[in-house]
Amino acid sequence: MLQRQDSLNFRHREKLNRLKAFFVISLFFLTGCGLDVVKDVYADPVNHNRLPTVDSYADTMIFDFSTSKLTDSTNMGHTYIYYKIYNKLSTLNSEQSYLSSLSTDENRMAASATQMIQYGYKELRIDKSGNGGAGRDTEVFMLTNAPHNVKICLYAQGYSSGITVDGTRLGSPCRINSKNFNFNEPSDGSNKPLSDDDDTKKFASEADGFYVVLFSVFSTFDEVFDTLYSPIHYLGAIKIAE
Repeated sequence: MLQRQDSLNFRHREKLNRLKAFFVISLFFLTGCGLDVVKDVYADPVNHNRLPTVDSYADTMIFDFSTSKLTDSTNMGHTYIYYKIYNKLSTLNSEQSYLSSLSTDENRMAASATQMIQYGYKELRIDKSGNGGAGRDTEVFMLTNAPHNVKICLYAQGYSSGITVDGTRLGSPCRINSKNFNFNEPSDGSNKPLSDDDDTKKFASEADGFYVVLFSVFSTFDEVFDTLYSPIHYLGAIKIAE
């Protein structure tokens, strides 16, 4: 357990170190390449087609958004999706509100991705095993050399979970532990989030279900190919009843 925790802490510190250089290095590097990426990112390159809320009904629990073209090369950048599971609505609202305020404040934008990671948000994974793919544990990302229409259904009663980009179903969303977001199945409760799960903030006093929040973030590389991140973008939240 200690070795696993040390490994997680190391990866966390590594990400935070990369984040610190975003506003200094990326502006020089990207402008030098003739790509006004930083300006485009600040202009909010994500548009909502549907913004789900914790009060959404099953047919409106789908995260539906569009991304803009940000780079001219497939190797220059990606848009990633981050998620976190809560079972206390007040905590969700507090953290989401603070993160969103960071990402829209010019003086604090640089801290939004760092703070999101510190709050325990994890990269959404995709299970391609039932879609002709190699299996689970693949990060969900979109190349930024073209605009994309993205739909993500984590779970909705009567609907199939899935991640669709530009009309093509890529697979089913899953957590970093390879479990899916259908917390009601199987009946033995083995799929429900636990308080010590890395992607979950769970309080024993809450028993009204779980909530999942999604954010997107644009990443690119500096001149030594370290990963740099943009301000984050709130994609919505849904409730998944126990």
